[in-house]
Amino acid sequence: MEVAVLTFVFILGVVSVILWGKLGWVGRLLLLTFLAFVLGCSIRCGFGRYFTAFDESYYMSLMGDVYFYRKWPFSGFVLPFLLMGIFHTLRLEPLQLVIAFSLAVFVVYVPVVYWFYRRVGISREVSILSTLVLFLSSYYIWSGLEVRPQQLGLLWGLLVTAYYLGSHREIRDADFVVLPLLFVFMALIHILSFVFFSVLLMLYTVYILLSGDLSDGLWRRNFLLASLSSLAGLLTILWFPPYGRMVGAVIWIVENMRLVSALHLSQGLFKLLAVGGYLLTVAFVWLVVSFLRQRRGSLVRAWGFLVGMVNRFFVPILLLAALAWGVAVYLQFLLNSAVYSAVYRGSLLAFVFFQLGNIFFGFMLVYSLLDRIRSGKLQTLEILAVLWMLIGGAMLAISFIMPKTAGGWGFSNWLVRVLQYFPVFGAPLVARIIHEDLRHLLGELDSFSAKFSGIGLTILLASLIFISVMNVARPSAFYTYDAVITDEILDVSLYHLKNDGIVAWGDASDFRSFVLLNFFRAVSPETKTTTWDSGYPYLVLSSDDFRVYRSWYSTSTLGSLTGRSFFSLRTSGSDSPDREAETRYSVQILRGVYSLSLMNDAECSYLLDSDTPLILIGAGSNDCTALLERSGSLPVSIGPEGVSTPTHSYPLPEAPENWWNVREGYFVIQAVENLQGTPILAIVGTNVDSTIAGVWYFVNEVYPRIRGDYSDVHYIVGLWKEADDDVWPGLKFDSSDGNGFSPGDRITIIEKG
Repeated sequence: MEVAVLTFVFILGVVSVILWGKLGWVGRLLLLTFLAFVLGCSIRCGFGRYFTAFDESYYMSLMGDVYFYRKWPFSGFVLPFLLMGIFHTLRLEPLQLVIAFSLAVFVVYVPVVYWFYRRVGISREVSILSTLVLFLSSYYIWSGLEVRPQQLGLLWGLLVTAYYLGSHREIRDADFVVLPLLFVFMALIHILSFVFFSVLLMLYTVYILLSGDLSDGLWRRNFLLASLSSLAGLLTILWFPPYGRMVGAVIWIVENMRLVSALHLSQGLFKLLAVGGYLLTVAFVWLVVSFLRQRRGSLVRAWGFLVGMVNRFFVPILLLAALAWGVAVYLQFLLNSAVYSAVYRGSLLAFVFFQLGNIFFGFMLVYSLLDRIRSGKLQTLEILAVLWMLIGGAMLAISFIMPKTAGGWGFSNWLVRVLQYFPVFGAPLVARIIHEDLRHLLGELDSFSAKFSGIGLTILLASLIFISVMNVARPSAFYTYDAVITDEILDVSLYHLKNDGIVAWGDASDFRSFVLLNFFRAVSPETKTTTWDSGYPYLVLSSDDFRVYRSWYSTSTLGSLTGRSFFSLRTSGSDSPDREAETRYSVQILRGVYSLSLMNDAECSYLLDSDTPLILIGAGSNDCTALLERSGSLPVSIGPEGVSTPTHSYPLPEAPENWWNVREGYFVIQAVENLQGTPILAIVGTNVDSTIAGVWYFVNEVYPRIRGDYSDVHYIVGLWKEADDDVWPGLKFDSSDGNGFSPGDRITIIEKG
C-alpha cells in the first residue's frame, strides 16, 4: 500500500509541474524521463515481488543459451542476441539484467518519442504534453517495459517512419539504399514491427499519392521505394537462417487457421507463395492507385461530404465512433475472455475500472480526430493514427480465424498488439485538446472556476495515469496474476539449481508454469524439472510452493579425471559378437593410459555410488549408462531420434542394409560425478564402431591434453566416418564386412560443451 500511495503522490507532483510549472522544455523532458524511471521501478520491484510477463520470460530464458538460434523460434533476432552478449559480458543475474534493460529502454522511450514528435512538426508544448499523455495508456507502459523484440521494434519503427516522412518529397538515389537497409534491420529487430510499419508506410504512401501533392514522377519513386524496402525486409525474414523455426511457426498458423483445411506447406513453397503474394499485392495496389489518381475529383468530393457530415452531425458521429471503439475492444475481450476473466477475478467492474486510462485516452482521441476532420485538414501524425486504426480493424478481423490453442499460447490478441503501437501516434490528438484547455485556463487563472478546473484536470490526469500503472503492475490485492518472480523463486534458482538441483512446483496456472520454467532456464540452462511427488532420493528444499531434489549424479568436467589412474570399467557385456568386440577393444585401448578392473558382473548401484572412478562404455546396451540417462544426469543422450545435446540435435545416420556394414556414426564422451564427487566417464556411440572410435579418440586426443584444453569441457560429440576401407579384425562381423573403425578413419568433432 505504501508503494501505491508514494507512486500516486509522485505522479501528482510530476503532472502538476508539467501542466503548471515554470520549467523550460528541457527541464520538463528530464522530469518525464525521471517519471518513466520511477514508474518502471514501482511496477518492476514494488508490491513485494518482481514483475515479469509471459513473452518476456521466454526471451529471458534464451539469454544464457549461446545457441538459442538453433533450437527456438523467436520473433526478433537482435534482442536475444543483445541480451546474451550483455549477460556474458557483465555477468549479471538474469533478473538483474532484465530489470536494468527494461528500465533503460523505457527511459529512452521518452526522448526518442519527443524527438519523433518534433520531427513530424509538432510544437514543443504539445510534444511535451503528448509524452505525458502516453502514460495514460497501459498499452504504452506495458509495451515499453516488457523486454521482448517489440520493445526495440517500436523505437526502430519510429526512426524509420521519421526518415521516410522527411525524405518522401525529395527522393534521392541514396534513399534506395538507406531505407531498404533500415527495413532489413527492422526485420532483424522484430518481425511483427516490420510487418506493421511496412503496412503503415505503404498505406501512407498510397495516401500521399492520392492526395495529389506529388508529381507523377515523384509518386512513382515513392511507391517504388516503399515497395522495395518492404520486399528487402520480407526476403530477410524468409531466408535469414535463425528465423527458420519462426517461419515454420508461421506456416503452422496458416495451416491451422479456422477457414483453412487440409493445407500442407513446405518452407520452400511457403516462401515462394509469400514473395509471389507480396509482388501481386504491390501490383494490385499500383493499379488501384493509378486508377484513383485519374479520378481524384471524386475523392475530393467524398472528403468534402465527410467533412460536411461531421460538421452537421458531430455529436451523433462522436457517439457512434466511441461505440465502435468500445465494440472493437469488447470483441477482443471475448476472444481472450478466459485469460482476462482470470486476471480480473471474473469482475467486469474491475476490468472497466482499470481500463479507465485507456478509455479516457480513446474517447478524447476520437473527439479530437473528429474535431480535426471538422476543420477539413489532417496533419501527418493524425493521418498515421487513422491508418493505425485501419490496421487494428484488420487485425481484429484476422483474430477470428486464428487457430485455437491451449494454455498460455494464443494468436487471437492481434488488436491488443496493434494497440501497443498506437498510443505514440494517437497521443498528440489527446494532447491537443488538453493544450487548448490549458491555454483557456491560463487566461482566466484569477477566477475561482478556472483554478478549480485546473486542479480537477491535474488530479484527473494523475489518477488515470496511476490507474494505468496499477493495471500493468497488477498487485495481488486486486489481480490474480501469478506470473511474477518472488524472493523464494530467486532462492530456489540461485542456491539450488546452480548446484544441480531438480525442481518441482505445486499447482500453478499455465502462465506461471511457463514463466517459472523460463526463469529457471535463464539461471541454469540445464535446469531439470520433475513432478511434485518425485522418486528422487535426496530432498534438499521443501516449501508450500517448491521442492528441490538432488539426483545422486550431476554433470562434471573431463578435468575431474586428472590425477586418477585406477578405474572400474563397465561395458555392454559379451553376450554378442559386437558387445564382445566393444569390451575387447575398450580394455585394450584404455589400458594404455589407465589401470582397469573390468566389472561387468557388478551391480550398477554399487559401481555408480562407489568411491572408485568408473568408465562406462556403450549406450542403451549398458544398463549403468541407461540408468544415468533415465535420471537425466547425462548432458548428452543418444536415443532412437538421434543425439541430443543442450544446444542441438543430430539425427542418426541412415541404417545400412546389413547391421554390421556401417560407414559412419556418432560418439559422445562426457563426465558426471556421484554425490561423493567421484568421477564417472561415459563413452557411448550410435554403433560399436563409433563407440570404439570414441574410446580411441579419448585416449589419443583428449587424455594428453586433459589438464589443459579439455579441463573445463563437460562433453564432446564426434562423428566417425569410414575413410581408409580398413577395419580392425575384431570389428569385422562378416566375411564381406569391409567397413568399420580403424585409426586411419576420419573423426570430426562437431560439438563441445
